[in-house]
Amino acid sequence: MDAKELVTALRGFGLTQREIGESCDLSQGAISHIETGRIKSVLVENYKKLEAFYLAETKKRTRAVRKQRQRALESVGTRGAE
Repeated sequence: MDAKELVTALRGFGLTQREIGESCDLSQGAISHIETGRIKSVLVENYKKLEAFYLAETKKRTRAVRKQRQRALESVGTRGAE
């Protein structure tokens, strides 16, 4: 996954360019340039920041989905016992 794809995926999570930039210590303008392809290659350090943030967000969202599923299964199990 390249930097543009990472930014696109993070935007798909509903994050703004500003939120991504603040979390990765990059400017909103830099995120915009990466997203639109104006910057084709990024420094390895900045790529690693984007990648780490993407992985953390993915993990956080996966946990949230699992908790929702677990609650749904528990509520179905509770209803069946009544």
